[in-house]
Amino acid sequence: MHSKWNDQAAAQQPDELAVRVYSSRLLGGDPALVLHGGGNTSLKLTERDIFGDPIDLLYAPPPAPVATAWHIAENGATKGPFGDADLSRMVAAGGLTRSTLVWTAGQDGWKPAGDTALAAIFAMVPPPPPTL
Repeated sequence: MHSKWNDQAAAQQPDELAVRVYSSRLLGGDPALVLHGGGNTSLKLTERDIFGDPIDLLYAPPPAPVATAWHIAENGATKGPFGDADLSRMVAAGGLTRSTLVWTAGQDGWKPAGDTALAAIFAMVPPPPPTL
């Protein structure tokens, strides 16, 4: 394995936390070292509080975001919950369209998928090929 560490780049970091971010990004940028979902890099430091007394600190990444669970209305029945990956596959297969009614927690009633945050997944799927 070839080290991507660069002493000059590390020396340009303003503090220990920035050095930890630099090293974490090097590790995270190598698919051979990262499991799906990323890792957990933390840093323990002793800093001084506003009175000059030492205080132990732990810098840790925030928790992973909670996936949105979606429900769809199909033939008068509610189906789901589905995650974004499931819905992307449904769009690619033609089973979910912009006009399909969807609902997720926090949303005010059922809405067409194209009028929700799901609109972005329709932009990732190419239109059907032309008929010749």
